[in-house]
Amino acid sequence: MLGIRTNVPGFRWGFGACSAPAPEADFESCKIKVFLKAAKDADVFADTELSAYTEIFRDFRAKPEGKAVLFEKKVGPLHLRFSITIEGNRVKVVVGRSYLRLIRLKIMYIHPIWYILFDLVSLLLLQQNMTTLYGAAAALADGRTVFCAAAPNTGKSVTVLQLQNKFGARILAEDMAVTDGERLWGAPYTGLYRNYHDASLQSARQDPETDTLARSIDGVFLLQKGSPDREIQTGDFLHRLLLINRYSLGYYYSPCLRVLDYYNRDLDISAARAAEERILGKMVGAARTMIVERQNSMDFAQVIHDRMAGETPQGES
Repeated sequence: MLGIRTNVPGFRWGFGACSAPAPEADFESCKIKVFLKAAKDADVFADTELSAYTEIFRDFRAKPEGKAVLFEKKVGPLHLRFSITIEGNRVKVVVGRSYLRLIRLKIMYIHPIWYILFDLVSLLLLQQNMTTLYGAAAALADGRTVFCAAAPNTGKSVTVLQLQNKFGARILAEDMAVTDGERLWGAPYTGLYRNYHDASLQSARQDPETDTLARSIDGVFLLQKGSPDREIQTGDFLHRLLLINRYSLGYYYSPCLRVLDYYNRDLDISAARAAEERILGKMVGAARTMIVERQNSMDFAQVIHDRMAGETPQGES
């Protein structure tokens, strides 16, 4: 799905880390390829024809009708710089070491390079009728796949871990996935589930060679914390799912992407937003859906297991 070639040791995306190094043939087979180079601040624009970047948008400079942008901001003696060029599904990035070292959080219109790249990759996937998903997914013991969306810190990771440890499911993703509305690809390298120290959750394991296979989506659950414990029947399931997805995925509000869109309509953020709604609508329309509200996040897995098995959870009707 996505490959990155970089000289940045231990590079991390906005969510999770890169996988182990892959053979060149695997990289070339990826749908989207990112070439990320860290350079001395003075060398970031060394191979760039600066005179072609005639459009100015705050600290950004862009080519007219070009899929390329430069960023430069002077902070005392430092020059915070990066350049991005998009050639089809190949993204070339050069970032200054000062920018890489200092910009670790989103500050107004200045975002860490890993968030910028994640947003850009999300946009490129949407142009190919695929979307990133914020949520967790598991393949149940009977082979069916469930996807769980929820606000941060609601219990998505705990839920798929519980599905694994109590019901024999396999974890496909616990923070991020990709879908075309029919199939789901897991992102097994986020590794956040390892931060859970409860003894009952320690048996988590993943097999990336198996878990990254595309799977059909059989159930989609929105998890909510609240009281009383209940299951909610509502007509705005898709609306809520979209809001959760957009809460954590920032392509629509990325300043860098908006500058690129401003000067090149081929990078149409509004069209991407419409594609996201269409893809998620397709996913919701084909799967069993349910909004589940529980006081204890450890209870979500039992509800999902019972509902997918066609059973009524104990104490409910």
